[in-house]
Amino acid sequence: TQSRSAAASDVDKGPPYDPLESVPYTEDDITAAVQEAHAWGKYVCAHSYTAQSTERAVRCGVRCIEHGNLIDSETATLMAEQGAYIDPTLVCYEESALRGAELGLTAVILEKLKRVNEAGISMLGICHDAGVKIGLGTDLMGELIDAQSREFSIRAQVLRNGDILRSATSVNAEILQKMGELGVVVPG
Repeated sequence: TQSRSAAASDVDKGPPYDPLESVPYTEDDITAAVQEAHAWGKYVCAHSYTAQSTERAVRCGVRCIEHGNLIDSETATLMAEQGAYIDPTLVCYEESALRGAELGLTAVILEKLKRVNEAGISMLGICHDAGVKIGLGTDLMGELIDAQSREFSIRAQVLRNGDILRSATSVNAEILQKMGELGVVVPG
């Protein structure tokens, strides 16, 4: 029981308290992961929020960035040049912030959510303008799953309906390397 309590308190001090600006992996770490994935015919996706961590990941060969809320236009341009994708998952932050109290989220986590929510909408425009292919996912599960389709309305603040539909279909098929097999919208 005593060791279980100690482990639980250590978890409380973990990732939720890491600063958003942290860049946890070295270029060597990322490059090794990318090389191993390629050796297996796979690719690497990375959770990243900032321009610095996203730039590092993309330069090392990461194919898809999950989140990316705090990236800038230079990083978005690099992503487009490298053929990297982004999957912003904006609804997960909005829903988590809206339901924070009921979910028992701490003040530290709620402050992070506020920051990424404020940056997320402008990041969509930055990525779109730079030509980054934008996929569509939500990262929602459990009691938040009912809000999945809100990702469409959040994106509609910045993107055209056709772009949003392509994100959910053909761009996602590209990310999964299933073009022509998934994400095809045709008559009938």
